[in-house]
Amino acid sequence: RGRKPFFVAALAVAAVSTALTPVWTSVAAQAGLKLARDAAGVVREVMRSLVVYEHSGRKFVRWIGRFVGSEFFFMAAGAVFAGWAAERWGWAPVFWTAGAASALACAGLWIMFHEKTGSGHPELADRRALSVSRGGRFFDLPPDLLRLTLSDFVFNAGLMTSHSFYLLLFFQDKFGYSIAALGVIQMLHRFSLGV
Repeated sequence: RGRKPFFVAALAVAAVSTALTPVWTSVAAQAGLKLARDAAGVVREVMRSLVVYEHSGRKFVRWIGRFVGSEFFFMAAGAVFAGWAAERWGWAPVFWTAGAASALACAGLWIMFHEKTGSGHPELADRRALSVSRGGRFFDLPPDLLRLTLSDFVFNAGLMTSHSFYLLLFFQDKFGYSIAALGVIQMLHRFSLGV
């Protein structure tokens, strides 16, 4: 228990930091907003694994693959749409729309997501009993899943801090690509990751 508020808080941070991106334009503010978005993204990556595991059990590998692939396909479509919209209306409405969509996802998650207790997975019940007996809280995870979750957190923290939009800025500066063309490049990148 305790995953839902943590997950919702991360989505709320993502929503606010995304919506404020076109408003707070200083370098320090942009760095802080990017840090907040990246931190929220890492939490989402880790929480997604936990949520899929507790709802799929032995079919975890199949379902996590489907979720991750679907996310990348949606990101690919979003990149094309964002490139087109930014070319037409500028960047600010794109960030405000993305922030509003994140806020809606946050509300939807709060209303519709129900945490499972260990009753559906004996290994979760065993872990909870162990964590209570030691007086600690480990998100009720069995040791193997805890290790997977921590390694996923470390991997995604590194990926999100090094994997950014600098290459797109290079294409724009070096070759004069339009924002819409950059959206297509980003779509191809995300689509290939989804496959």
